[in-house]
Amino acid sequence: MWPLPPADRGERRRNGEYTSQERDVLAFAEQWTLAGRVDEAVVDRLKKSLSAAELVLLAATVSQANWACRFNNVFGVELP
Repeated sequence: MWPLPPADRGERRRNGEYTSQERDVLAFAEQWTLAGRVDEAVVDRLKKSLSAAELVLLAATVSQANWACRFNNVFGVELP
């Protein structure tokens, strides 16, 4: 299923194929990856549906994935 092209992810969101929590998790990851920050409204919604430990794990996972992708891009590492 992954990676889906961005247009497919947007279509799936509009069709209701993701829960509201899943949409917020995707928004968190995409905003942080693209803009280096996350809208306060997204974080507030996630605080209502995730525990503090889960929110930290989400942030750690997104930051690790971003770091790995940037590292691989610098050295031209091709992923399968």
